[in-house]
Amino acid sequence: MATVCDSYNPSRTEAQRFWDEQSKWVKASADVLEGFPKRLNSSLAWKGEDMWDKVSQWKLCLSAEDIGAISTAVLSFDKKYEDLSSISPSTFELPVELAQHLRQLADNVYTGCGFQIIHGLDPSSFSARQNIILYAGLSAHVFPQRGFVDVAGQRVIGHVVNVQDRGNGPETVAPAFTNTPLSFHTDNCEVLSFYYKEMPSEGGRTILSSSWKVYNQLAETRPEVLRTLAEPWVLDS
Repeated sequence: MATVCDSYNPSRTEAQRFWDEQSKWVKASADVLEGFPKRLNSSLAWKGEDMWDKVSQWKLCLSAEDIGAISTAVLSFDKKYEDLSSISPSTFELPVELAQHLRQLADNVYTGCGFQIIHGLDPSSFSARQNIILYAGLSAHVFPQRGFVDVAGQRVIGHVVNVQDRGNGPETVAPAFTNTPLSFHTDNCEVLSFYYKEMPSEGGRTILSSSWKVYNQLAETRPEVLRTLAEPWVLDS
């Protein structure tokens, strides 16, 4: 197996070699596999430039009243409950209108553009425990069911930190837990959420792409790639 580049991020030389090889391909005459759609017609299939005209669809800017209600819910849960696993829409109490609005965000994730941003909170106003309560509480109102982030089925929250100063080096940990770049990838879950506690001094961008749009482009120009992706895979990890 070829050597995997650091954190899946190709060097300029590797990237150029890839695109040089791509330029040699002749458009395939093969069709997509039987049973696979030739095109996915959905709002989930989008290009980046299209999304900037629809900011109101995917960005929820909280009002001062919303932020106050959320802060009250955080403090109330922190006082009443010791066990963080008790967080649910009923224990993280929000005004009915705000709770309903948050629940409706799920519609945009599943049938809209596929992603959502909630903007306006100040993590520095809360303790570490309270930030977890805030994050999990809001998430519970959008998606009441929680999944696990580890194979043992125990942890529902993972902390992304820079571990390079621990002396083990980035090669001993998953790329998501270093400060090196990650190329486009998918995560093993139905819905993934992030809670940003602070901004980095440099970098730190998160770039999204539409897998539905990628499918359409492959179906149109490289159906043989779809055939390969549909075959059984033997993974090394």
